[in-house]
Amino acid sequence: MTALVLPASTNVDPIEFNVTTRFVRVPVNFTVTDILRPSAWAHIASKIQTGNEIVAMRADMAWRVHLLVFESGPGMLKVHVLGMWLNPAYSEAAKDAPAESPVEDLEVPDGYSVNHAPKTGWRVWLKDPAVEVSRNHPTKNAAILAARAHFQSANAVAA
Repeated sequence: MTALVLPASTNVDPIEFNVTTRFVRVPVNFTVTDILRPSAWAHIASKIQTGNEIVAMRADMAWRVHLLVFESGPGMLKVHVLGMWLNPAYSEAAKDAPAESPVEDLEVPDGYSVNHAPKTGWRVWLKDPAVEVSRNHPTKNAAILAARAHFQSANAVAA
């Protein structure tokens, strides 16, 4: 088996010319969980496109989250967490983060499973058919939240 090699003609451009990154200062009454809801972006969704990255930071610097927009629609954005920083000097940050909530409070939806593999991190699977839904979640809770989000999207009623 031959290993694949990128062609010599492949462009290696600076990222700032290819990936649009937006910065959003989030009000202090928001938690990380709040900004992961698609409807939280309702008023500014028209300014952001699929493939954009968003750096969202709470105004008091309690946390900072790096997001990738994987779907945009009228009044909503679906985002994936690429990275998260919790300010250790801010005691409320740990309470706001989904990764810090107890695992017992979160249940995996029926028909889904969540597991961990060394190379792919926490990942979400459909049980039947056995299909991987997402991977590289930093914590089990983040994977369970992704499973819930997929369940809600998959079972949404078409308008």
